[in-house]
Amino acid sequence: MVGTDWKLITVGWPESCVGAVVLDRRLDVVALTGSLIRRSNHEASRLVGSSVFRLVHPRDRDRVQFVWDTLDQSPDPEGQVLVRVQVGTGYETFGVQMTRAPHDEGLVIMHLYQVSAELRASELSRDLVRAIRVLSGKFSLAGVADALQHMTDRQFVGVAICTTIFADDGSAMTFPAGCFTAEHMVANAMSDRRVLQSRAVGSKQEDPSTPQRLVFPLVDDADDRLGYLEVIRPWKTAPTSHEWLVYGSVAEVMHAAATRFRLDAALRWAADHDALTCLLNRRGFAEATRDASGGVVFVADLDNFSSINNDYGHAAGDVAIAAAAQSLTRVSPPEAVLARLGGDEFIGWLPGAAITDGVELAEDLRDSLATRVSAEDDRFDVRASIGLVEVGAEETIERALRRADAAMYEAKARGGNQSISRSLITTLEKRWGILAGNI
Repeated sequence: MVGTDWKLITVGWPESCVGAVVLDRRLDVVALTGSLIRRSNHEASRLVGSSVFRLVHPRDRDRVQFVWDTLDQSPDPEGQVLVRVQVGTGYETFGVQMTRAPHDEGLVIMHLYQVSAELRASELSRDLVRAIRVLSGKFSLAGVADALQHMTDRQFVGVAICTTIFADDGSAMTFPAGCFTAEHMVANAMSDRRVLQSRAVGSKQEDPSTPQRLVFPLVDDADDRLGYLEVIRPWKTAPTSHEWLVYGSVAEVMHAAATRFRLDAALRWAADHDALTCLLNRRGFAEATRDASGGVVFVADLDNFSSINNDYGHAAGDVAIAAAAQSLTRVSPPEAVLARLGGDEFIGWLPGAAITDGVELAEDLRDSLATRVSAEDDRFDVRASIGLVEVGAEETIERALRRADAAMYEAKARGGNQSISRSLITTLEKRWGILAGNI
């Protein structure tokens, strides 16, 4: 069939049709038009008998399958979709439409078209809807970026997008991870499209009239920078109006994703932290130590908290709690997991620590609390009783905390403002002694 003029197959189709592939019902290639063979540089003999998916970009195969499934259920042809088809060593985007062969119901014809502006706009709208659905489905930011990259690929083969989102603590997350390392600078004033020039670190500044990298700031209504979207283009020519439309649409969706990310992060933080001290709460501590083992746990309780509340008011009590939390954070190692359970009770886990490390931390905490605390015109002391235990090899953090809590109450019973530690050996010796006394 190769070499025929294909009038029977292409008759009635517009000039934008660049070729066709004839498929059987298994979607294996039966033949190709000569124009498509010349355009793609494929050898017909190597493709005939193989699956059409060999020609299609792996990430667009589901689109071809969808068109076929629709055609298989209905005699009406499916509308065009954008599909990347292998041309030489790369891929080129075509509009694809499948129809049944008029002379043989057992054959399917896949027509390939030059991509029209109308088709690009239609596909852009569909892909944006898909990306928004991904966003509303609470997918990860990387999932949203992946959906948008698919959209960009079908519009412009060879264009890559990379997004960086700023967190409230000043850190940043870039995805895809490691896609570039660039130092961004403003080379011209922000245009109506809010696009900035950028250049790679150490490279010569490019001619602003032929940008290869475009940076779209993601800015909220208060003009706070949420992050930025970088578009990396393989061409020296200036972007077309359709490119601006696509990149701007991608930036708008990523802006929504960045906003959702920051909101989700704030909600997660609020769910796991105590608002007054910024330490973990009970839920956050349980999550952080779910699979923890070993080390030392402690329980600290303020001795004179009720008198501070009674004598100076609840606002002073909040000041005392905040001061205790600051002292605890200051004397604890960076890897410590700290929490406020509520009221004036604090707990912590010191991974990999020995009981001597815990005792040293407890003394440092008591020394730090010895400084008088000020609340408006009032000054008062804050003292604490602390119980510490080693976590046994087969012991959960929760069970170890119960032992530390008992040690803390023992410190209170001895007058408070002190710490009681229990090493695993001491605990076992005490237990053995009790058992021996019962024999």
